[in-house]
Amino acid sequence: MFRFNFEHDGAEDIIYLTGNGYQVEAFGKCFHYGYEFTEQVDGAVRSAFIKYLKFSESLQNNPDLTQFIKKAIDELDKHYSKKLELFKTK
Repeated sequence: MFRFNFEHDGAEDIIYLTGNGYQVEAFGKCFHYGYEFTEQVDGAVRSAFIKYLKFSESLQNNPDLTQFIKKAIDELDKHYSKKLELFKTK
């Protein structure tokens, strides 16, 4: 089981959830948003975390996963809303 802390990033966290530890890429009409693992995380922990995220339980039953996904969508929205505003002003 993984614990999510959306308030503070710690030295031993595998993903920082409060800052800009994510990557946004655009491929035509498709957008990719991905959290970035911190440097100290090995492959076994990454794999375990990805397996945990495969939503073996309903998101309604896991508010941490729901917030994890919502944060990603909100950050993607902020990122591209700013770009769209710049595009509109040109």
